[in-house]
Amino acid sequence: MVYGYSGYGLFSRWNEYVGGEMAGYSCKLINQCRWTASCLLVFCTTATADNAYYLGLLVGSGEVEVVGHDRRPQVAEVLREQGDDVTVVAAGEPDGTNTAVVYGGYQFSRNVAVELSYADLGETKGSFSALQASTEVLEGTIASSYQALALAAVIDWPITRRWSLQGRLGAHRWRHRFELAGEGVRSDSSEQGFGLLYGFAVQCRLFDRYYIGGHWQRFDNVEQKEGVDMKALGIHYRF
Repeated sequence: MVYGYSGYGLFSRWNEYVGGEMAGYSCKLINQCRWTASCLLVFCTTATADNAYYLGLLVGSGEVEVVGHDRRPQVAEVLREQGDDVTVVAAGEPDGTNTAVVYGGYQFSRNVAVELSYADLGETKGSFSALQASTEVLEGTIASSYQALALAAVIDWPITRRWSLQGRLGAHRWRHRFELAGEGVRSDSSEQGFGLLYGFAVQCRLFDRYYIGGHWQRFDNVEQKEGVDMKALGIHYRF
Protein backbone atom coordinates (compact mmCIF):
# COMPACT_ATOMS: atom_id res chain seq x y z
CA MET A 1 0.00 0.00 0.00
CA VAL A 2 1.39 3.35 -1.01
CA TYR A 3 0.87 6.30 1.26
CA GLY A 4 0.84 9.79 -0.26
CA TYR A 5 -1.11 12.91 -0.81
CA SER A 6 -3.42 13.51 -3.64
CA GLY A 7 -3.20 16.76 -5.61
CA TYR A 8 -6.31 17.98 -3.87
CA GLY A 9 -4.87 17.17 -0.43
CA LEU A 10 -1.63 18.98 -1.16
CA PHE A 11 -3.55 22.02 -2.40
CA SER A 12 -5.69 22.04 0.76
CA ARG A 13 -2.65 21.82 3.01
CA TRP A 14 -0.97 24.65 1.05
CA ASN A 15 -4.03 26.86 1.46
CA GLU A 16 -4.14 26.18 5.19
CA TYR A 17 -0.44 27.01 5.53
CA VAL A 18 -0.53 30.14 3.42
CA GLY A 19 -3.82 31.26 4.95
CA GLY A 20 -2.43 30.87 8.47
CA GLU A 21 0.75 32.76 7.62
CA MET A 22 -1.18 35.56 5.91
CA ALA A 23 -3.60 35.79 8.81
CA GLY A 24 -0.69 36.09 11.23
CA TYR A 25 1.01 38.68 9.05
CA SER A 26 -2.25 40.63 8.76
CA CYS A 27 -2.65 40.67 12.53
CA LYS A 28 0.91 41.92 12.95
CA LEU A 29 0.37 44.59 10.29
CA ILE A 30 -2.86 45.74 11.93
CA ASN A 31 -1.18 45.90 15.33
CA GLN A 32 1.72 47.90 13.89
CA CYS A 33 -0.69 50.30 12.21
CA ARG A 34 -2.57 50.74 15.48
CA TRP A 35 0.68 51.41 17.34
CA THR A 36 1.82 53.92 14.70
CA ALA A 37 -1.55 55.68 14.76
CA SER A 38 -1.44 55.83 18.56
CA CYS A 39 2.04 57.36 18.46
CA LEU A 40 0.96 59.93 15.89
CA LEU A 41 -2.10 60.77 17.95
CA VAL A 42 -0.02 61.26 21.09
CA PHE A 43 2.54 63.34 19.18
CA CYS A 44 -0.12 65.55 17.62
CA THR A 45 -1.90 65.98 20.94
CA THR A 46 1.37 66.91 22.65
CA ALA A 47 2.30 69.29 19.88
CA THR A 48 -1.12 70.95 20.05
CA ALA A 49 -0.84 71.30 23.83
CA ASP A 50 2.75 72.55 23.76
CA ASN A 51 2.68 74.73 20.65
CA ALA A 52 0.25 77.56 21.19
CA TYR A 53 -0.11 81.25 20.56
CA TYR A 54 -1.02 83.44 23.50
CA LEU A 55 -1.94 87.05 24.29
CA GLY A 56 -1.61 88.80 27.63
CA LEU A 57 -1.78 92.01 29.62
CA LEU A 58 0.33 93.29 32.53
CA VAL A 59 -0.68 96.18 34.79
CA GLY A 60 1.48 97.50 37.59
CA SER A 61 3.91 100.12 38.81
CA GLY A 62 7.29 101.28 37.56
CA GLU A 63 10.34 102.87 39.11
CA VAL A 64 12.62 105.02 36.97
CA GLU A 65 16.15 104.17 38.09
CA VAL A 66 17.69 107.54 37.23
CA VAL A 67 19.82 108.51 40.22
CA GLY A 68 17.92 111.19 42.11
CA HIS A 69 15.86 111.80 38.99
CA ASP A 70 17.78 115.05 38.69
CA ARG A 71 16.56 117.00 35.66
CA ARG A 72 18.78 120.06 36.02
CA PRO A 73 20.98 119.27 32.99
CA GLN A 74 17.97 118.74 30.69
CA VAL A 75 16.19 121.89 31.90
CA ALA A 76 19.33 124.03 31.63
CA GLU A 77 19.98 122.77 28.08
CA VAL A 78 16.40 123.45 26.95
CA LEU A 79 16.30 126.95 28.44
CA ARG A 80 19.64 127.91 26.93
CA GLU A 81 18.51 126.64 23.53
CA GLN A 82 15.49 128.93 23.92
CA GLY A 83 17.76 131.90 24.53
CA ASP A 84 17.49 132.16 28.33
CA ASP A 85 20.78 132.95 30.08
CA VAL A 86 20.32 130.59 33.02
CA THR A 87 22.80 130.61 35.89
CA VAL A 88 21.16 128.31 38.44
CA VAL A 89 18.58 125.58 37.83
CA ALA A 90 16.68 123.33 40.24
CA ALA A 91 14.56 120.58 38.69
CA GLY A 92 13.37 117.12 39.62
CA GLU A 93 10.75 114.45 39.07
CA PRO A 94 9.49 111.57 41.25
CA ASP A 95 10.58 108.05 40.35
CA GLY A 96 7.20 106.26 40.39
CA THR A 97 5.06 105.55 37.32
CA ASN A 98 2.05 103.45 36.34
CA THR A 99 2.80 100.78 33.74
CA ALA A 100 0.93 98.58 31.28
CA VAL A 101 2.26 95.95 28.89
CA VAL A 102 0.50 94.17 26.02
CA TYR A 103 2.29 91.04 24.83
CA GLY A 104 1.89 88.06 22.56
CA GLY A 105 3.96 84.95 22.12
CA TYR A 106 4.38 81.50 20.68
CA GLN A 107 4.98 78.46 22.89
CA PHE A 108 7.46 76.19 21.07
CA SER A 109 7.33 73.55 23.81
CA ARG A 110 6.30 73.17 27.43
CA ASN A 111 9.41 75.06 28.52
CA VAL A 112 10.33 77.51 25.75
CA ALA A 113 8.51 80.45 24.16
CA VAL A 114 9.32 83.63 22.28
CA GLU A 115 7.47 86.84 23.13
CA LEU A 116 6.89 90.28 21.58
CA SER A 117 5.64 93.08 23.82
CA TYR A 118 4.80 96.77 23.84
CA ALA A 119 5.26 98.54 27.18
CA ASP A 120 3.84 101.86 28.28
CA LEU A 121 6.21 102.49 31.17
CA GLY A 122 4.29 105.49 32.38
CA GLU A 123 4.79 109.17 33.00
CA THR A 124 6.29 111.12 35.85
CA LYS A 125 5.80 114.87 36.37
CA GLY A 126 7.85 117.43 38.28
CA SER A 127 8.75 121.10 38.35
CA PHE A 128 11.71 123.38 37.80
CA SER A 129 12.93 126.83 38.77
CA ALA A 130 15.72 128.75 37.09
CA LEU A 131 17.53 131.93 38.09
CA GLN A 132 18.26 134.03 35.05
CA ALA A 133 21.14 136.45 34.66
CA SER A 134 18.66 139.28 35.15
CA THR A 135 17.95 137.75 38.62
CA GLU A 136 14.43 136.92 37.51
CA VAL A 137 13.12 133.49 38.50
CA LEU A 138 11.63 131.32 35.78
CA GLU A 139 9.39 128.47 36.95
CA GLY A 140 7.45 125.76 35.19
CA THR A 141 6.60 122.08 34.91
CA ILE A 142 8.43 119.13 33.40
CA ALA A 143 7.28 115.62 32.48
CA SER A 144 8.96 112.42 31.32
CA SER A 145 7.18 109.51 29.63
CA TYR A 146 8.58 106.14 28.58
CA GLN A 147 7.69 103.45 26.05
CA ALA A 148 9.46 100.29 24.92
CA LEU A 149 9.11 97.59 22.26
CA ALA A 150 10.70 94.30 23.33
CA LEU A 151 11.49 90.81 22.03
CA ALA A 152 12.40 88.13 24.58
CA ALA A 153 12.87 84.41 25.09
CA VAL A 154 10.78 82.90 27.90
CA ILE A 155 11.84 79.82 29.89
CA ASP A 156 9.21 78.06 32.01
CA TRP A 157 10.02 75.73 34.96
CA PRO A 158 6.99 73.76 36.21
CA ILE A 159 6.71 73.44 39.99
CA THR A 160 3.35 71.68 40.18
CA ARG A 161 0.60 70.96 37.68
CA ARG A 162 -0.67 74.53 38.07
CA TRP A 163 2.30 76.59 39.26
CA SER A 164 5.49 77.45 37.41
CA LEU A 165 8.44 79.86 37.46
CA GLN A 166 9.40 81.92 34.42
CA GLY A 167 12.54 83.71 33.31
CA ARG A 168 12.78 86.30 30.53
CA LEU A 169 15.78 87.56 28.60
CA GLY A 170 15.76 89.75 25.52
CA ALA A 171 16.26 93.22 24.11
CA HIS A 172 14.12 96.33 23.87
CA ARG A 173 14.05 99.64 22.04
CA TRP A 174 13.09 102.44 24.42
CA ARG A 175 11.82 105.96 23.87
CA HIS A 176 11.96 108.79 26.40
CA ARG A 177 9.88 111.92 25.82
CA PHE A 178 10.74 115.04 27.82
CA GLU A 179 8.35 117.99 28.00
CA LEU A 180 8.94 121.40 29.58
CA ALA A 181 6.47 124.25 29.98
CA GLY A 182 6.98 127.62 31.64
CA GLU A 183 6.24 131.30 31.22
CA GLY A 184 7.16 132.11 27.64
CA VAL A 185 8.93 128.82 27.06
CA ARG A 186 7.79 125.39 25.87
CA SER A 187 9.77 122.38 24.67
CA ASP A 188 8.99 118.81 23.60
CA SER A 189 11.93 116.50 22.82
CA SER A 190 12.61 112.78 22.72
CA GLU A 191 15.50 110.32 22.66
CA GLN A 192 15.71 106.62 21.82
CA GLY A 193 18.02 103.71 22.41
CA PHE A 194 18.44 99.99 22.97
CA GLY A 195 18.87 97.95 26.13
CA LEU A 196 18.50 94.54 27.72
CA LEU A 197 15.20 93.22 29.03
CA TYR A 198 15.26 90.64 31.80
CA GLY A 199 12.96 89.47 34.56
CA PHE A 200 11.14 86.64 36.28
CA ALA A 201 7.57 85.68 37.11
CA VAL A 202 5.48 83.26 39.16
CA GLN A 203 2.58 81.89 37.13
CA CYS A 204 -0.59 79.92 37.94
CA ARG A 205 -2.94 78.16 35.53
CA LEU A 206 -6.48 79.12 36.47
CA PHE A 207 -8.36 77.20 33.80
CA ASP A 208 -7.46 75.25 30.69
CA ARG A 209 -6.41 78.36 28.73
CA TYR A 210 -6.20 81.17 31.30
CA TYR A 211 -3.06 81.99 33.32
CA ILE A 212 -2.30 84.67 35.92
CA GLY A 213 1.01 85.71 37.41
CA GLY A 214 3.17 88.18 39.27
CA HIS A 215 5.99 89.74 37.23
CA TRP A 216 9.18 91.72 37.76
CA GLN A 217 11.02 93.10 34.73
CA ARG A 218 13.85 95.55 34.13
CA PHE A 219 14.08 97.62 30.96
CA ASP A 220 17.76 98.36 31.20
CA ASN A 221 19.74 101.33 29.82
CA VAL A 222 16.79 103.73 29.52
CA GLU A 223 18.36 107.21 29.35
CA GLN A 224 21.70 105.35 29.45
CA LYS A 225 21.06 104.65 33.15
CA GLU A 226 19.88 101.63 35.11
CA GLY A 227 16.53 101.84 33.35
CA VAL A 228 12.97 101.25 34.49
CA ASP A 229 11.92 98.50 36.91
CA MET A 230 8.39 97.15 36.64
CA LYS A 231 6.34 95.14 39.12
CA ALA A 232 3.02 93.95 37.71
CA LEU A 233 0.17 91.47 37.81
CA GLY A 234 -0.79 89.83 34.55
CA ILE A 235 -3.20 87.53 32.78
CA HIS A 236 -2.85 85.76 29.45
CA TYR A 237 -4.92 83.49 27.24
CA ARG A 238 -3.61 80.61 25.14
CA PHE A 239 -5.30 79.85 21.84
